[in-house]
Amino acid sequence: QLVVPATASDAHKALRASFGGRYTVAVSAATQKFLNFIVEDRTCVFRWRYSRVYAVGFRALCDAFLRGSCRTAADEVATRAALCVGLGLDQAAVWADAASLCEEAAGLDRQQLLATEEFRQIAAAQGSLKYTYTFGVGLVMLMRAVGETELSPPPRTVTSGITAWCTALDLRFATRLASDYTRPLSIDGIGRFDFYSESGLEDASLVSIGQEGSF
Repeated sequence: QLVVPATASDAHKALRASFGGRYTVAVSAATQKFLNFIVEDRTCVFRWRYSRVYAVGFRALCDAFLRGSCRTAADEVATRAALCVGLGLDQAAVWADAASLCEEAAGLDRQQLLATEEFRQIAAAQGSLKYTYTFGVGLVMLMRAVGETELSPPPRTVTSGITAWCTALDLRFATRLASDYTRPLSIDGIGRFDFYSESGLEDASLVSIGQEGSF
């Protein structure tokens, strides 16, 4: 039975238990850093609320960092499943939610996507939705999916689209999200997250890690 963790310690305990004794064999040091980041990102938020936008970000981060760090395909599959267990998430549901929202976004423009039920519910929260890095990744990916023109990567970084979306959704973390967008998450031994790369990683030789680095 899935249990929503109250603390990071609870999440890690459930995550390790799901490996059935294979944790130290299946999880590399680099993978452990990624798991630590995602667990902290989720558990540090009081009254966190799941959304399909979070699912889009979660899937993208797992695709990039687990594929880039797990020793084998089997270890990658097991680690994805274990991370979901640790966070009290149904993996099949998360992946289905991410896929369905991305499919809905395809072919829409900004206003059409913001008018969907998913985004109406976010706006209805009236600013009470708590920020997580993972949610931010999902939101920016969806911005790109609908062709947001006021968003571009370095060297000529443009983030005004983030402000516009956060205003429309009554999200009160535009400054933090813009900062995260311009300072991508990088993990020692894996690389830096990149929205514009098919692999999701900019450069696997990067060696910095920290929450100051965001997508």
